[in-house]
Amino acid sequence: MDCTVEEGDAEARVTYSRSGSYFRVTGDSGHYMTSYVVGDGPMFGPLENLTWLRVPERVARWAADVKRDADTPDLWAELLAAQGSNLTPSVPGRGDNSPFTGPEQEQLRTAIEQIRAYGLAATELAEDHRSEVEAKLDYLIAASKRTGRIDWKNIAMTVLVTTAVEVGRDPAQRAAFLDFCATALADLVMHLPQLPIR
Repeated sequence: MDCTVEEGDAEARVTYSRSGSYFRVTGDSGHYMTSYVVGDGPMFGPLENLTWLRVPERVARWAADVKRDADTPDLWAELLAAQGSNLTPSVPGRGDNSPFTGPEQEQLRTAIEQIRAYGLAATELAEDHRSEVEAKLDYLIAASKRTGRIDWKNIAMTVLVTTAVEVGRDPAQRAAFLDFCATALADLVMHLPQLPIR
């Protein structure tokens, strides 16, 4: 990892240069305190009254968390980069947030069932992941009955991107899944942005 180390009389600090994540140790012999930040997350700590033997264990845990954060694709950034200025979030009060009609709800259900079949056939998922995908898509069907169009579209964007992570092992699989979703829903949800995550 690309890290810098700063040592002073009162503290030592290791910073991962690419993200600004850091691990900080303060205190003196037998009474060390640690705190750390991973990515743009909150600060954890301070954990107090640690012996020196516990500090390397905490540093190793922090380093593993930083590696996981660095290795995790930022799907929202990929989506925004792919869409450029074409991606405009739905804002309540702008556009039509009326409820879906009965026939539209049925069309949405059919489209989501097509998405379900495509997503589950495209990859082999462990049973617990399969159940998560099923539950997310069931939630989308239920949400179409109780929310307006704009609200449903916002829910759908979140559900479909997180589902893409479950079913797509690589960017090409995620992109294919999201392209299929956009096509399946295009007639019902106007201005649903194309979702190519590459």
